[in-house]
Amino acid sequence: MCPPGRRLRLHVRHPDGRQGSAYLSRVPENAVPDLTKSQYWSGPSWWNPQGSWVTNNPGAATAVIPPAGACAGAGPGATVSEMSAQYNAYLKKYVVILCDQNNSVVIRTADQLNGTWSDAKVLMPQQSGGIYAPMLNPWSPSTLGTGPDLYWNLSVWNDYNVQLMHTDLTKV
Repeated sequence: MCPPGRRLRLHVRHPDGRQGSAYLSRVPENAVPDLTKSQYWSGPSWWNPQGSWVTNNPGAATAVIPPAGACAGAGPGATVSEMSAQYNAYLKKYVVILCDQNNSVVIRTADQLNGTWSDAKVLMPQQSGGIYAPMLNPWSPSTLGTGPDLYWNLSVWNDYNVQLMHTDLTKV
């Protein structure tokens, strides 16, 4: 997705709250402050079957993880909030963890950031005291390709603390 020899920063954007979709944008590393250099993923359509990157037009963006429904009965991962994404060398896929409409932490995978994402699997259901803002640890063995262990931080509402969480990807 990134041309050889060109460093880009990829951004995954989602709306405030827990009732939205995820969108993908990128910008050359040296142009981060210049919003006119941002490109937005406009997914496949009947007139553009491959999809494309559109410069300086956030309205052209299409959801890479669209909502499956806004109500709690829609199933895990129906909406997106507080998402963290990275490439996972162990899985050889991109991984996102996020909070969904039930305030559960779910995981999804895809071959490409703009690709088709797997169904959501619940890593942790809503907890008493509230959980939010899961964040992938970039030094996890699975991220580095040295094992199946994925570590991530999770914030807790009632005491405003952050916990280090562990997921064995062979069991997900």
